[in-house]
Amino acid sequence: MDASRESGRHLRGRGEEIARGAVLAEAGDRVGPGLIGLARTLGLAQLTVIAPPRVSVLVTGDELTEDAAPGQEGTVRESNGTMLAAALAADGCTARMLRSGDDPTALAEVLAEAERDADLVLTTGGIGHGAYDVVKELLGARGRGSSEFVHLALRPGGPQGAGRLPGGTPVVHLPGTPVGALVGYHLFVRPLLPGDAIAPHRLALEDPEGLVARSRRRDGLVVLAGRAVTGEQGRRAVQLLPGRRMAPYGRADALVLGGAAADTGAESTALVVPL
Repeated sequence: MDASRESGRHLRGRGEEIARGAVLAEAGDRVGPGLIGLARTLGLAQLTVIAPPRVSVLVTGDELTEDAAPGQEGTVRESNGTMLAAALAADGCTARMLRSGDDPTALAEVLAEAERDADLVLTTGGIGHGAYDVVKELLGARGRGSSEFVHLALRPGGPQGAGRLPGGTPVVHLPGTPVGALVGYHLFVRPLLPGDAIAPHRLALEDPEGLVARSRRRDGLVVLAGRAVTGEQGRRAVQLLPGRRMAPYGRADALVLGGAAADTGAESTALVVPL
């Protein structure tokens, strides 16, 4: 008799793949294609999930415009809102963007709208030492006193802040410069979001001397744009990208931490935060 035709040879027994009562997923696990396929295999039509965090991004500044012509005096193209919304979407959040100028009364109204139906609010701009630091004026020690603002030994992204809005919603205040806002997001906002924490880890440097040369301000942490590469024999390393301000971040997939706080130059490796 053909062995392939033996009775029961190609039949699965009950509980052979998954036993009754087996744990298929735990609270906090991400729902991916595998879990969806498993659920459908078992005849489950629905899964109870945690809704994505809802984040409002509030960009401040009278000088910002959507379509500033190059060289137009007194205006700056607004990019922080779109950039942060994209970062939040990549981290599994839903984001909406709002705008406000430099008037404290108007800002208070927009903040009330930003807090509505939001789990977290991010602001950019208005937290430095200038004449129109409206966020700091409204929410800092001389205003409501509901947020604390500091200047970290961090470049870029020194000005930072955090607090709570009147309804209890947490708010994180990022700098107005695009590169400062991006660095602040990855260092201070991402750890607040669901999912695995992105901890800095050491990676070989393609140009250790270049990191030391570009980290001469050694009184704190210097953040540079980097890109992970695979070298000879599959060795993973990170290279510093050339350019100033936002230019290198167009291709970056890592933050390279330099300066005294990152023990720059101690060895041919650097602390890296994946983007």
